[in-house]
Amino acid sequence: MPTETYNYNGVIARVSDDAGVAYVFAKDLNEQFIFSYNKISGYVGESAKEMHLKPGRQDNFSMKDGVVQSVELL
Repeated sequence: MPTETYNYNGVIARVSDDAGVAYVFAKDLNEQFIFSYNKISGYVGESAKEMHLKPGRQDNFSMKDGVVQSVELL
């Protein structure tokens, strides 16, 4: 049974640079989801500071089966 990928508008809620993960808050769902930096479009090993990845930054992201598949920082 195929599952669908859903796209959402969100905002970065928390960042853990030591662990290489961040949390995105999905406005439509009123929930936050964890993702690793390698899910960010164009990621090539930068730190959160180098990507300007911080709470409050707007983004678009896609999810499949409750797992973040990709993140586009706006």
